[in-house]
Amino acid sequence: MSVKRIVNLPTVAGWIGTAGGAFAAHTIVIDLPVGPRYHAIWCSANPGAAKLGTDLFGEMRLKVNGKTQRTMFADELNKLNILNGVLYASRGIATAATEFHIPIWLAEPWRNNPASADGMAWGTGDVGTFQLEVDIKAYAGAAAGLTLPNFKAIIDNSLINVNGVFRPTPLGVITKWLVFQLPIAQLSSYHDFTGLPKREFYQSIHLIDSNIDEFEVKVDNTIIRQDTVTGNNAKLYHREMIPNPTATATPATVAADMPTRGIVDIVFDEDDRLDSALPMEDGRGNKVQDFNLRIKSGAGGAAPRNIKTIIQLAGPAE
Repeated sequence: MSVKRIVNLPTVAGWIGTAGGAFAAHTIVIDLPVGPRYHAIWCSANPGAAKLGTDLFGEMRLKVNGKTQRTMFADELNKLNILNGVLYASRGIATAATEFHIPIWLAEPWRNNPASADGMAWGTGDVGTFQLEVDIKAYAGAAAGLTLPNFKAIIDNSLINVNGVFRPTPLGVITKWLVFQLPIAQLSSYHDFTGLPKREFYQSIHLIDSNIDEFEVKVDNTIIRQDTVTGNNAKLYHREMIPNPTATATPATVAADMPTRGIVDIVFDEDDRLDSALPMEDGRGNKVQDFNLRIKSGAGGAAPRNIKTIIQLAGPAE
């Protein structure tokens, strides 16, 4: 195993922010060097006076060869990181005028098996381009202390032997974050969704909505998960996950970065085994024909509405 290193990433392109006055929304781009194997990308900045990190960072997109592999807003990234434990959350993002640090985990260090944890790192030996795009939100006026965002990566230079020649590790299987909108027509009623992708391996489904009572996942008429939200949270806590952290307003503490999540987490590999992810074929080449997610909406919230849903899918790059 090659030594992990923490290195600066190239200069940010596209930044037009200024601490001295208003500026328009824009997108910055970081071109990550190809060749190393990436374990994490750390993003940091000071959003300036009276601003939070989530007031500065909007949607973030991770791209390989120009195709988006992960899409998430900064607050969603933090909330999904928190699920795996306090060690993986951001620092400073929920405290105004504070330098924040938020990680994008590519390896999965919360897994108990070191080989599995490091095995999900993203090799780039066969990649043409690797980019991070971050949408910067507009500021209406000056924000003293605002700094140019900067980015670091945890990398190694693991090599593989190909016919006696050592080459940089190829990309292989990665965890992608794909976004869908699920329409809710009525309150306190069941809704069935059959349009999610029937491919690769589902690590988890995250329903970003605080007004869901229960859910069911069924594959070819076999029930895979069936639970209330309260019961599901209890089982995730049993697996040392944090679906519903307790937040405080105390600045400069870990608790300040633990917001109310408002997410229902349907996790298939909660036992930390990579092979516990939900496959979309039976191992004999027979693909799943029917994949149904059923949600019972609660009495709160609006109807109709859409539930933003992030699925974590293990497979080759898009």
